Amino acid sequence: MHLRHALVIAALTLTAACGGSSESKSAAPTSGAPSTAPPTTARRSQPYWAAVVDLSGSGATTAKPFTIDPVALQWRMTFHCQTGTFSATGVRGTEPLRRPLAANAPCGPQAEGSAFSGELGTITVSVTATGPWDAKVEQQVDGPLVEPVTPALASAQVVAVGQFTKLDREGEGTVKVYRLPNGRQAVRLESFYTSINPDLGLMLSSLAAPKTSAELQAAPSTEIALLKATYGSMNYEVPPDVDATTYQSVAIWSERAKSAFTVAVLHAP
Repeated sequence: MHLRHALVIAALTLTAACGGSSESKSAAPTSGAPSTAPPTTARRSQPYWAAVVDLSGSGATTAKPFTIDPVALQWRMTFHCQTGTFSATGVRGTEPLRRPLAANAPCGPQAEGSAFSGELGTITVSVTATGPWDAKVEQQVDGPLVEPVTPALASAQVVAVGQFTKLDREGEGTVKVYRLPNGRQAVRLESFYTSINPDLGLMLSSLAAPKTSAELQAAPSTEIALLKATYGSMNYEVPPDVDATTYQSVAIWSERAKSAFTVAVLHAP
C-alpha cells in the first residue's frame, strides 16, 4: 500500500585535509545534532545517530581530539580505505580505549568497516594505514532532535498546517507543509512527540479525519520518509513525484504493526 521513498538526511560535517595531515575538525551543529540543553522533562526519543566529526588522511595520522557528549549512549566510527590495511586506536584523555577501533582491516574500493565504543568524553584517534582513508564519527543519543528552520523554509509559503493528536499511541505537536521557492515541497514537525518505536514513517493520507489505523491502511496514502526521531523539531523533503497538497492528513505510521501512532488533520494556515 505504501510507497517508501529514501530520504537523504544532509549532515553538515567538516572534513580534514588529506595527504597525511593530522587535522580533523569537529562538525558544527547540524540537522542531525541533539539538543545539548538539559532535558526539561523525562521524555526521551527513540535513539538516533548524530554526526560528530569527519576524519580523513593518507597513511599514518593522529587526528585532533573530538568530544562525545556525556549524555550519548555510545559512539561509532565508520571507515573506508583504498589500499592495503587500516588500523586505528583511540585514547580518552590519557587512557587508551579498552579495544582497538580497527586492527589490520582489509582495504579496497568497496571496503567499509565500523567500530563501536561506549567510552565517552574527549577522544583522540590514531590511524595506521597504507593509503588514503576517511572515517565518520557519530554518537547515538536519545534526547530531542532540534533542527532549525532552514533559510529555504523561512522564505517558503506555508500551504497547510495541523496538530497531532493521539490515535493508537501518544502524539502531540504541529506539522507544517511548505511550498519552497524552487517549487518543491517540505514538511516540518515542531515541538513533536510520539511514543518510542524504531519502525515509524511519516505518511500522507487522503483521509480528512482518520479515526482508526484500519481506516488509514485501507485509504490511499504515501509514506514520504522514515521518522528521524520521536521527539523534537525536524524537517523533511517531500519527494518530487508527490504533491503533499492533495492529501488531507499526516500520520506517524508503523508498517510492521500496521498502526497509526498519531495523526494530524491538515487545513489551510
